[in-house]
Amino acid sequence: MVVGSEQMKRYSQDSDVITKCNFGDAACAVILERTKRQGSGFKDAVYHVNSDYTSSTLFPECGMSNIYKNDISAQEKRILWKGGNAGNGFTLTKALIESLLKKSSKNVVDIKRYFISQVCRQNINYLADSLGEDKKKFVYVGDKFGYTGTSSPLIALDYAVETNQVKRGDNIIFWSIGTGYISCAILWKY
Repeated sequence: MVVGSEQMKRYSQDSDVITKCNFGDAACAVILERTKRQGSGFKDAVYHVNSDYTSSTLFPECGMSNIYKNDISAQEKRILWKGGNAGNGFTLTKALIESLLKKSSKNVVDIKRYFISQVCRQNINYLADSLGEDKKKFVYVGDKFGYTGTSSPLIALDYAVETNQVKRGDNIIFWSIGTGYISCAILWKY
């Protein structure tokens, strides 16, 4: 079982419009099982890490080593979101996905759906355009649930399964980013 869980809204700064309005709390789990179906499952992955922007978003603002100190305010124990582009990890995504496809001897026409971090629809549209892909292949649920962090691509997958947008045997790509940033793309045969 793979579990993603966040309580992001709960820890947003009261004065921060971006995190207070866009972040949502969610948990999602995916159960993986061994099957006799040939060729299904995990195919490949690529990663990129850039630690130059670790101070752009802090959780908690005071640092984890200070979280239980009595002289730290409740606000300092919440997310500090400085905004900016945090190194603009989304611009790297096209190259990361193209690298994944090349390693796997695939191209964009082989991919049925993309399940991308739901942090911003504009970034997803930018990625679709830069890959020359149909935006309909990028499942977006951020408008329904808010940005739910770690679980957002998996919630998008669940929505796609429930709405018959993906079926067994489809090649799908997951991509997400963590603050700082850590970026990962995974090719999966559903």
